[in-house]
Amino acid sequence: MSIALKSLRLAALFFLLYLPVASADPVVPPLTGRVVDLADVLTSAAERDLTTELAKVEQKTGTQIVVAILPDLGRYPIEAWGLALGRTWQIGRAGKDDGIVIVLAPKDREIRIEVGYGLEGDIPDAKANQIIQHILVPAFRKGRYATGLEEAIGALEKLIVNPEAQVTEDNPYLGVYVVLLLCAGIAVVLWMAFWAYPKGDDRSPSRNDTNESVPPERDVSTASESDDGDSFWRSSSRRSSWSSSSSSSSRSSRSSFSGRGGSFGGGGASGKW
Repeated sequence: MSIALKSLRLAALFFLLYLPVASADPVVPPLTGRVVDLADVLTSAAERDLTTELAKVEQKTGTQIVVAILPDLGRYPIEAWGLALGRTWQIGRAGKDDGIVIVLAPKDREIRIEVGYGLEGDIPDAKANQIIQHILVPAFRKGRYATGLEEAIGALEKLIVNPEAQVTEDNPYLGVYVVLLLCAGIAVVLWMAFWAYPKGDDRSPSRNDTNESVPPERDVSTASESDDGDSFWRSSSRRSSWSSSSSSSSRSSRSSFSGRGGSFGGGGASGKW
C-alpha cells in the first residue's frame, strides 16, 4: 500500500471520528422558567416583569415564548444554541409548533430569535431580523436588556396576532421634527452668542454714577453645574445599588413551567451588537 493511500485513509478515519464531536449539540441547561437568565444581567424585578408579560402572551395567543440568557456561546454558533434549546425544551404546542426562543449571549454580544415550525409563515426570517436590528440591537448597545426584550416580545405578539403588521412604523412627521430641532439649535446658539458678547458702557452721560454700586448677579451657571453634579452622583449611586443587589440576591422562586411538545427546524434570525 502506498504512503499516499495510507495518508488518505488516516485522514478519512480522523474525519469520521471528529465529525460526531464537531456536530454535537450544546449541553442544554434545565428549563427553570419563561426567563432563564444564566448570565445574571436582569434584576429580579425585570425578570418578574418579563415572566408576567410572557405568560400574558401565551394566555392571549397560545404561543410560548422563552428568553434564554447564556453566559457565553462556547464553541457553538448561536444558531446551534437556538435550535438545541427549542428542541430540548419543546417550547410551543405539540402539533402547532408555535414556540419562540429568544437567545441572548451578552459576553459574545450575539442575539437570536428561534422560531418554531408553525410560526415560520407568520414570523419569517426577514421580520425576525427586523425585530433584532430595529429593537434589540439599539437597546442592547445601551445596556438596556430588559427594555429591549420587552419591546421585542410586544413586536412578536403583534406579528402572531396579525402577520401583516409592521415591525416598525414610519413616522410621517420625522422630517418636520428634524427641521424644528435644527432651528431650535440655531436659536440657542445665537442666544448664547448674544449674551456672551461683551457689552459696552451704555449708561447715559447725564446720569450721576459717582459711588454707585451694582449688586452682583447670581452665578446661574455655577448653580446649574452643581445641581447637575448632584443628580449625576445620585443616579450613579442608584445604578450601583441596583447592580449589587442583583448580583448578591438570589432569584425569586419560579412557578412550574415546561414546554408543550413544540418542534423547531432552524427558522429565525441572528444578529450582533
